[in-house]
Amino acid sequence: MKRERAIDLLTTVLTSATEADGQPLSMLDEIHVFGSFARGAVQPHDVDVAVELTPDEDFISDLAWSLSSGRDPFTPVRHALIGRSRGIQFRFHELTMLREGGIATTLLWRRGDDLDTALGRLDAIKPDPDAGRAARDGMLPAFEGIDRHVPRPVREMLSAWSGAGAARVTQIDLPIAEPDDARARRVIERRWGESSVLRRAAYAALAHLEKHGIDAGSVHLHGQDMVKDSDTSCFVGFQWRYADTIHQCLTHWGGVQWLEVPHPARAGAITAVLIETADRDALTAQQPRW
Repeated sequence: MKRERAIDLLTTVLTSATEADGQPLSMLDEIHVFGSFARGAVQPHDVDVAVELTPDEDFISDLAWSLSSGRDPFTPVRHALIGRSRGIQFRFHELTMLREGGIATTLLWRRGDDLDTALGRLDAIKPDPDAGRAARDGMLPAFEGIDRHVPRPVREMLSAWSGAGAARVTQIDLPIAEPDDARARRVIERRWGESSVLRRAAYAALAHLEKHGIDAGSVHLHGQDMVKDSDTSCFVGFQWRYADTIHQCLTHWGGVQWLEVPHPARAGAITAVLIETADRDALTAQQPRW
């Protein structure tokens, strides 16, 4: 992307924020830019933007429904800021995590700022021909083609585990199928409606595990045991919602594998990341940052 295009996109975001009138943009607190654009790259791959907000009652009331149906609760905010234009990668409510991960951010807008103030901060980020694009930190073959759906802290965590020989991390394609186990199908159907992308992902994950000899009763599916109070050896998650528990599940809780679907989709192939314990002692020593 040319830097001029990136500036146009950021100008649109800042204009939307300063002209906000009502929900969802009334929730916004701050907008920061980071990554290659913030360092001055003249041809950034895309523009990384961190948005901080204070959820209102409408957002909170819709949050559980959005997550249970596999929808991104921040989609309305993203559309209100930039419409359907591409080129900006938003990170919502992750500013603290970014900073703890050593990522520098640059403030563009804060609640109460006018557009001129925000554009002045944007203009202060000068191009640097020597900046170039940043290497994608924490990249493994398992993330190829899906890295935009794997948050940087997760990439770094799994790369560290892989490098230490503590875990094996691989990318796999899940079957478009339902598990043969009628009990498993009933559990999934009680949790998610027929049109939910999470039902489709759950079917595929359980069908895959079933094919590899794993009984549904030993599976913890997206925050819940398939069979209450059962011994759990395999964990399944969607959209990295429970990423902060992977380490504990594979060490203290005795899990042997975690199957994650980073981006459940309504159609097409279902790609997953399989995380398998390779050395439990080494994995126990690999404490995650959060």
